[in-house]
Amino acid sequence: MFDYGASRNAAEFARFREIALQAFQFPEASWPRYVERMGEENFRFLRRDDQVVAGLGFYPMGQYFGGRVVPMAGVAVVAVPPEERGYGVGLELMRRNTEELARSGYAIATLFPATQTLYRKVGYQQAGYRTSYEMPIARLGKMPRPLAARPLASSHQGELHAPYECAARRANGFLARTPQIWSRMLEPRDGNAQTYVVGSPIEGYVCLHTLSGEKEAAIEARELVANSAAALTSLWALIADHRAQITTVRWQGAANDALQSLFLEPRPDTTPLSWERWMVRILDLPAALIARGYPDEIEQELTIEVTDDLLPANNGRFHLRLAEGTMQVERGSIATAGLKMDVRGLVPLYTSLFDARTLAMLGWIEGDERALRAADRIFSGPEPWMADGF
Repeated sequence: MFDYGASRNAAEFARFREIALQAFQFPEASWPRYVERMGEENFRFLRRDDQVVAGLGFYPMGQYFGGRVVPMAGVAVVAVPPEERGYGVGLELMRRNTEELARSGYAIATLFPATQTLYRKVGYQQAGYRTSYEMPIARLGKMPRPLAARPLASSHQGELHAPYECAARRANGFLARTPQIWSRMLEPRDGNAQTYVVGSPIEGYVCLHTLSGEKEAAIEARELVANSAAALTSLWALIADHRAQITTVRWQGAANDALQSLFLEPRPDTTPLSWERWMVRILDLPAALIARGYPDEIEQELTIEVTDDLLPANNGRFHLRLAEGTMQVERGSIATAGLKMDVRGLVPLYTSLFDARTLAMLGWIEGDERALRAADRIFSGPEPWMADGF
């Protein structure tokens, strides 16, 4: 009934453009740049009777977990027109795409859901946060600036890669960015952004975006990366020095945002402006487990039994052996499994979103106390979050 694949002609791509613009309500003028960043070859359409009835795109990239990059496809612009909803079109699109990405060598796929129900049906599960905060800029007051800030020309954006990677290796969930993803972060649609760096070599940077069309003057720290205390305070001091012209500051942070510790006491005028969870689908279970990083000092073994109703290669028992930060995965008829789970239940453990005991309480994994403790040691790490959206 359905046919799935890349665009076959300009007419198909034009039809999907109509579907996507209707679904996401972003400016028509921004569509060519969006396509250029993603790459026309990375769009996929679902057809019925040779007519495009849905589509999506994906960014080939990676994602940091445990300090290492896991090969990842960032799925985006999943669009189904209103007249096709409720008939299983979106589910078929995602099923076909998940199977394709698994065949293509990606270990995981990540997306930002408009609704989680659809994506859970094909094996995605909650994996991490993207949180935007807002507060009056006057709250910052006068702050010390141990390092001088200097603007960075757009032609020198490559100088940010090393400090970003340093921060990404300490976190879970940061993207291993392609040039296109860097462009999305540092070059917003309206162009009102400037990146500043501190330190030599660079210890930190911030991309400041002056927001237009607001009731009150606002500035957004689209990304703030600091690899030292001096860099952190210097960048926030730079933001604070906008208070003569700016009323409100916004920034991206973790759900448990340590940056707020700089602002003395928590107050109700520092609020989450938006809060969303991104989702992950494990496509190749052994590859995902091996690619991820782990604490060097932990030696641990654990047998897990996984069921996956879409990707048969992920079904079965896997014996995990962790030593010196390297994971070995042995597949076979191991006598007993310490933990049992659907592939969805493994996701928040893998990303460090929830610990094993919490997942057992939710009913997403099953196991005895010894196995739960072993899983917590293996997958311990900082809470997963990212500043990017895609």
